[in-house]
Amino acid sequence: MLISSGNAQAPEPQYDATGHPILQVGEPFEKIAIDSLAPAAKGSSRPAVINGYLLKAKGAGGAPGAVLHPACEGLLTDDGQVKLKYARMGRYLNAGGFTVLLVDGFNPRGFREACTDQKTKELDPITRLKDILGGLAYLRSRGDVLGDKIIMMTWGAAGSLEGMNKATPYYQPLGTGFAGAVMFYPQCDNQDKRFAPYAPIQVFVGEKDAWNPARHCLALVKRQEAGSAPFTVKTYPETLHSFDGPVAPRSTTPNPRIGTVMVGNNPGSTTDAYRATREFLAKILRPPQ
Repeated sequence: MLISSGNAQAPEPQYDATGHPILQVGEPFEKIAIDSLAPAAKGSSRPAVINGYLLKAKGAGGAPGAVLHPACEGLLTDDGQVKLKYARMGRYLNAGGFTVLLVDGFNPRGFREACTDQKTKELDPITRLKDILGGLAYLRSRGDVLGDKIIMMTWGAAGSLEGMNKATPYYQPLGTGFAGAVMFYPQCDNQDKRFAPYAPIQVFVGEKDAWNPARHCLALVKRQEAGSAPFTVKTYPETLHSFDGPVAPRSTTPNPRIGTVMVGNNPGSTTDAYRATREFLAKILRPPQ
């Protein structure tokens, strides 16, 4: 059953006494190989082969799908496990009836992360977007996934806004595109002058996020083209970048462009973002009456 806005099957996030999130253990992720829309090398006609981590929806019949893509920190821990905030969201969506695909274009290219590593030019936002679109193509190829009910979910700057913008070359590269998108603290200040979402987008960002400030996303709301699909930004007071992660607030210097910023979790904001995600998905994917 699809996540509903009423009594959801998916459990709400839980936290320990220190405010750190707890991951409910479930079925293991199935590691698979998928084709990115990015080439294996410059000028190559072969696609880059990247990794996916799959959770299949339970039950018979077609299920909605979700393609999840991590922030620049990458998907996996040093010991090869899916990082907690991505695993938790993946399990949350899967418990609500989704077939979930977490996309990893980092490790197959020899990188753990792209926040501080300045050698990761091949992991630019458009390459990362093409990895996401490869995930969309894979889910569309499955007979147990509803091809017109696949959503995108991203964290940070991964080219995801370009993938939802019909004013760019990446509009509908695979037919109908995504049914909608949920984005945690995206980079909203590097968009083309035209911004016209073709499907609904829900953004969550902290008001104290100095890495990807909320003001840029709020400005993007005002300049989206008339007739566009809804682009909604929900901001959270007293909330930093990566507020849904496991790390307590701390300072970090990711790269010279960003400088030193504060990042860290906020359990209250995270719980509300999960609730709002559930309501958003129920609204955009609800079967017609």
